[in-house]
Amino acid sequence: MFSSGSHEVHERGGSETYSPRPVLRQRSSGSSSRPGAHRRARAATGSAVALAGVALGAASAAPASAAYAPGASPASALGALLADDASAAPLLSADGRYAVFQTTASVLLGPGSTDDVRPAAGLVRKDLVTGAVASVAPPREVRTADGSLAREGTSSGVAGISADGRYVLFTTAARLTPGDRTGAATDVYVRDMGRPVTDTAAYELASARDGSDAGADTTDDALGRIAGAPGYALSADGRRAVFVTTGRSDLPALVAPTAPARQVWVRDLDARTTRLVSRRVDDPSTEGTPAPAPTGVGSAVPTAAISGDGSTVVWTAGDGQLQTPTLAGEAPFGPQPSLLTRRLSSITAPARRVAGAVDLDDPACAPGSAAPGPSDGGPCAGPFQTSEGVDFSGDTSSLVFEGLSHDGARVLLASSARRRPFDPLAYRASTSYLADIRPGVSRKSGVTVAWSYPNVAGRFPMLGGRLAPDGRHATFSSRDNRFDGLQPVGAFPTGDLVTFNVFVADLDARNVELVTRGEDGGDYVTASRPSTPSGIAVPSSDAGVIALPAPDGNLFVGDANGVDDVLIARRAVTTVDRGVRVLPVQAPPPATDETPAVPLRSRFFATIGRVSLSRRTGTATLQVAVPTAGTLSASARGTQQRTVRAKGRSRRITSTVTVGSARQTPKRATTVRLTIKVGAKAKVALRRSPHALDVRLSLVFRPRDADATTATRSYRLKRSDVASLKPKKKRPSAKKRSSASAKATATTRSSTGGSTR
Repeated sequence: MFSSGSHEVHERGGSETYSPRPVLRQRSSGSSSRPGAHRRARAATGSAVALAGVALGAASAAPASAAYAPGASPASALGALLADDASAAPLLSADGRYAVFQTTASVLLGPGSTDDVRPAAGLVRKDLVTGAVASVAPPREVRTADGSLAREGTSSGVAGISADGRYVLFTTAARLTPGDRTGAATDVYVRDMGRPVTDTAAYELASARDGSDAGADTTDDALGRIAGAPGYALSADGRRAVFVTTGRSDLPALVAPTAPARQVWVRDLDARTTRLVSRRVDDPSTEGTPAPAPTGVGSAVPTAAISGDGSTVVWTAGDGQLQTPTLAGEAPFGPQPSLLTRRLSSITAPARRVAGAVDLDDPACAPGSAAPGPSDGGPCAGPFQTSEGVDFSGDTSSLVFEGLSHDGARVLLASSARRRPFDPLAYRASTSYLADIRPGVSRKSGVTVAWSYPNVAGRFPMLGGRLAPDGRHATFSSRDNRFDGLQPVGAFPTGDLVTFNVFVADLDARNVELVTRGEDGGDYVTASRPSTPSGIAVPSSDAGVIALPAPDGNLFVGDANGVDDVLIARRAVTTVDRGVRVLPVQAPPPATDETPAVPLRSRFFATIGRVSLSRRTGTATLQVAVPTAGTLSASARGTQQRTVRAKGRSRRITSTVTVGSARQTPKRATTVRLTIKVGAKAKVALRRSPHALDVRLSLVFRPRDADATTATRSYRLKRSDVASLKPKKKRPSAKKRSSASAKATATTRSSTGGSTR
């Protein structure tokens, strides 16, 4: 039940679990005081909808070629109650048991702290096994009478969760501990979820002064402290955190706030130490000197991340030449951010580059060497012509940090910088790269392409890349179904790609799998047809569990609350040839040779273009590229809805008929042309009103010695598409023709004065 004293949402009845077919219902209008919730609830009052096959811990059966079970389960639900308002920005614990996210749903936030207020927004943690929901911090509250703000509370800024789900890192302007000395400025906190939300001992101030629990002071309350990159700002044990000061401060232990703005810091909560990360390269002291904040076009607040084992920090730095060694004659990096890294065990050592235009990690690049030009090669040449934060136009920041592995060995980043040597035909904007930053690995060999999208018209980019802690898997969202550098595994959507699907890439095997399928195994569709993703999908440690924000759709039965939900997709346990797939958690050792990896067995076909329909015969034509010898089958069935009258009443019936089929047996990899002719049963149906069929074309390819793969395409067939079915124009009878001729003669005489001579 809800406990108004602690603002916690506890398990109902002691242990709330999901049954294989639970029922989700909308919250009734009488149980919500939110104005928006009343309207949504009235539209669904009394409705109960089945949620089939989304049980946590009991995944639905999946096709043999799919690693992820169809559908998804809503984390933003309380037992059988769907959320009455939106949820977003999820993070997952390493084992995928706990999800933390921000929400405005009263179903999840519970009652207010007093009778005259209600929570309007907050952060919650959901136990995906028991179903229990708990507030991370006191939420924002408004007055029930007029909706005016009663308490600012904490409503967003979730930035990290420990591997076991016990600790949660977040940014807030709320004053949660006595040591927080600033009122309006934001600070960074760690919540111990093992203590009640009302207990001040449950909160530790991460953005605190070195050697104490006192908060930092600042010259501007609008510029405070913020946590690092969401999902990568807290170590796996929850005891180390990185944060950024957006304004001047007195950190780490100064008398006055004189430290420059935009600095990166690491806090050890057990040792109560706060150390500077963004330090000048010319000061090797233990304390270090803060690098000045960059200004100019492309400058930005740094993004910071710490590895799960707490050993490594990665951050973005403008004017990066002030924080890392450079070569003689090397040009300044500019205010656009570049990625730097350092090991905390040797924090006084110079920061290293993650990518860049110069490769100081190459043993053959001697100190004092001349900096290479954009078109030069040699041992000192890095993977890019410029800093990774500069794109081809030269003045825009294109760098996006996309993740850091648990052991601090791998970094995922996106950049539009030109690679070296530059090939204009191979150039792809917003390419994602995987960087191996272990000591001894040069930048040239350590930075490799993770994925990109075809640089042709009609293709869509991959967005929101997120590296899993194992360093091997990564998630991204895209409207597309083809990607450069990744081999597809399983069936991909082939219809109108109007939604943003979530994919998981195995960066070592170089393949990609689809996560989001409808509850029935079909394509993921939404009625809202978003133009951008609802948010970023995040993986568990090995990407076995994926949390994603999504609008109403067909990922689970009954998703009709009209708001964005946080959903959970899970990897299905499948046995295919090699048995249950078990993947290592740690990154693999560095390669010892350049032998290419053995490709996966090729068995996945691809449809080329849309279904072509003859307007004379109704014959449908589709080209299919098959990778090897096998059997390609196609069958088409049409659905028709029509109204019939019986005994003075009208009723609508749906009928399905066979349209046609085709079969090809290619002997090698080739492009096959399939034709589906309109059969007799379909012609009979087309003669009936409404004289149209919605056709679903099912394709099955069975290669030799491999599992079959399938896909579907759709098209609409009309009576007017078949010439033999078109209604014939009736010729007028002889009597009507004679009458028409007489009328024409009379009209002519009238126009000529009554004479035809």
